[in-house]
Amino acid sequence: MVVAGQLRILFRVSGVVFAMPVSRLLAVLEAKESLVPDESDALPGCQLGILDYCEMQVPVYNPAGLFLLPSDADAVSGRLLIYSGADSPWAIRVDQVDRVVDVSTLESRRAPSSLFVSGAVSCEHLALYGDDLLVNLDDQTLGRACMEA
Repeated sequence: MVVAGQLRILFRVSGVVFAMPVSRLLAVLEAKESLVPDESDALPGCQLGILDYCEMQVPVYNPAGLFLLPSDADAVSGRLLIYSGADSPWAIRVDQVDRVVDVSTLESRRAPSSLFVSGAVSCEHLALYGDDLLVNLDDQTLGRACMEA
């Protein structure tokens, strides 16, 4: 039996595989068709621009900066994952979306507390996904970290 709370969307950023819950995932879009670069000279933190989604202005972030990962991707490539936030939706640009999995089928281990330099984003569990290390993240924590970066 599949439990909805165990479903995670798997995606890649700079070659690293991440997993986040699908429970608050609103949409997956092609970045090239959707993202409008922000008109301001300097965007805050890891923000790439603004997305017009369902008559709302949704900030789009690049999570590579939070994890100190190299990022040569531009804002108009890859895909956008749009999540519902506490006050309004937010989105991240990812390189690739792999699939949705039930994380209970993966062998998971507690992550070391020093895994990431950023204290704003915590990773609770790691797992193997094929030959790749899978980093399981909480979408609400990631959303707050992106907005505060």
